[in-house]
Amino acid sequence: MIRNAWRRVARFLGSARFATWLLIVVGVWSMLGSLVPQGDPLESAVKAWAASNPLVESAVSAIGLHQAFSSPFFLACVLLLGLCTALCAWQRTKAAIGKGRTLRQAAAADGQSLTEVHDLGIECDPALSGEEVLSLASGTLARLRIKTKRRDEVLAAVSSPWSVWGSPIFHWALLALILTLAGVTSCAPKA
Repeated sequence: MIRNAWRRVARFLGSARFATWLLIVVGVWSMLGSLVPQGDPLESAVKAWAASNPLVESAVSAIGLHQAFSSPFFLACVLLLGLCTALCAWQRTKAAIGKGRTLRQAAAADGQSLTEVHDLGIECDPALSGEEVLSLASGTLARLRIKTKRRDEVLAAVSSPWSVWGSPIFHWALLALILTLAGVTSCAPKA
């Protein structure tokens, strides 16, 4: 029961939809926070802005936009966004490990291993020789813009095992950026 609840929570927090909503909330909040002076309500810049904008000042003060980037609401949204990014990065890393393993196995395959174990078989005209089948397959894949390599009697079209790491690296870098910005924001001197 607890494991199922954790999986549902993790799936929700790791979802692209939730992360997108958090990005929108953080972006809109940041935009609104940049439109009003930041600082203590007793500071002269904040007082002057409040005096010149009395119609919106009560709403701005009520939701805490003068302390937009240190407000609990903003920090909670950024924390949740960081958590979402970490979960997404972890999921993508696990997938990349599995895909990389599969690509390494496919790259190491030889004619004998392919005839013993295969996911897909295509019947060819028995009148065609092995070389003709390889040439036909190579030409068909080339028209699909898939690069192939011939090795012995095997036609290989396998991506590099490193090709699966772009998305996980991006997500871990994004998490590092979020943490760095959160650290810079929390260490910034108060005006």
